[in-house]
Amino acid sequence: MTGSHRLPHRRAGRGGFRAWRDRGFIVAGLLLVVSGFSGGCASAPKPGSTPSAKVPGAPKAEALIRKMIDATGGKAAYQKRQSMFTAGWVRIPKAKVVLKHTAWAQRPNMSYDLMEAPAFGKIESGCNGSTVWEISEDGGPRLKMGAERAMLLQEADLDNWLNWKKYYKSATTVGVDTVDGQAAWKVELVPLEGPPEMKWMDQATGLLLKTSARRQTQQGELSVEIFYDGYREACGMKIPFRTREVPGAGKPEIVFTIDSVACNPSVPVGRFDLSDEIKAIVEMEKAREALALRFREAPADPLARDYLAIVVFALNRASGGLRAEGRPALARHGLDRTRVASDISADDFTMVPTSMGTGIVFGSAWADPLPKILGKRGDFPAMSFRNGSADIQEQAGLQTLRVAEGTEMLFQEKIWAFQQGKWSLAPSPK
Repeated sequence: MTGSHRLPHRRAGRGGFRAWRDRGFIVAGLLLVVSGFSGGCASAPKPGSTPSAKVPGAPKAEALIRKMIDATGGKAAYQKRQSMFTAGWVRIPKAKVVLKHTAWAQRPNMSYDLMEAPAFGKIESGCNGSTVWEISEDGGPRLKMGAERAMLLQEADLDNWLNWKKYYKSATTVGVDTVDGQAAWKVELVPLEGPPEMKWMDQATGLLLKTSARRQTQQGELSVEIFYDGYREACGMKIPFRTREVPGAGKPEIVFTIDSVACNPSVPVGRFDLSDEIKAIVEMEKAREALALRFREAPADPLARDYLAIVVFALNRASGGLRAEGRPALARHGLDRTRVASDISADDFTMVPTSMGTGIVFGSAWADPLPKILGKRGDFPAMSFRNGSADIQEQAGLQTLRVAEGTEMLFQEKIWAFQQGKWSLAPSPK
């Protein structure tokens, strides 16, 4: 699906499930839907970046969080929730976009969200307790990683505010303000991952009125302000049935409304299972991690020999040189079906004729020639060479790799040198 109205790449939030948990991460994807309505490329303001003076005698942040929990039902009400289902709408009035939104959640931290509209198709996202994922018709399947994953795992926790210390390094009351005419305490929370968040809590009721946050997204860092209102009783708790999100940089606001809430419903079998598409990505990630671990633990000497054997073999493949080392190394590293590039050109290494065929010479700058010679690097990690050379040597009728003494290699963020027939860590400069 193409055009100016692209599908969201971000998951829908579950503000109804989490009562007053913010859903600022949703904005990042929905803004893709309305990218044509942006007022330009101005940098978004960074909420909470202006220091606030501490107010003498202000309640501690921890006390305000307890008051907020009590105001929305209390600890017992939170712990009674085993599963929930909500149905509602996501609207972007300026863009005339309306999506139906349904969401499931189940203890301890499983979730499934669906946003759909005839004009945009559907966007699914969820968490099975450890894997956080998303599938859209425009963006396809993907896993959420890093700080984004950490934020969404927190969001999936039905007790995330009861367990707030599990997710935040600190909470500090930093000032006073008003939100839509209501006096509020400002509380800064610093997550274990990601930038600080600012919360505005009603001084009279304790309810959360507003959140200001910055999120790392596929679009880069995104600033957003989130306003909560329409608090009503549901499942023995008080939750906001309307959430209004106002992004920075002139992006249009997004309004979330809840029509209905089901308390502790039976969850459809397999509701939180991973799809085949996501399972395939998970397996790829596991294989990539295993490969990265193998190379982190791999000795530099055989890996460097394989690398240079492939390079020299590829340059001399037409004459059949270096078969004993080059051909097996090609197979080991998934490069046996590649062809030498027809027009190799580079400023950081030179190919030179030798008595046995063609050799390669490295200058004073680091060179990573394999991708340029074969068009790919197989499963090799980042490796570069300088101040040396490699070519073919024939002894007793056997062609082998010859590396010049003193050739240097950059591998695993360390410098290695070829000395006395092997690769060893170079001494640190004094």
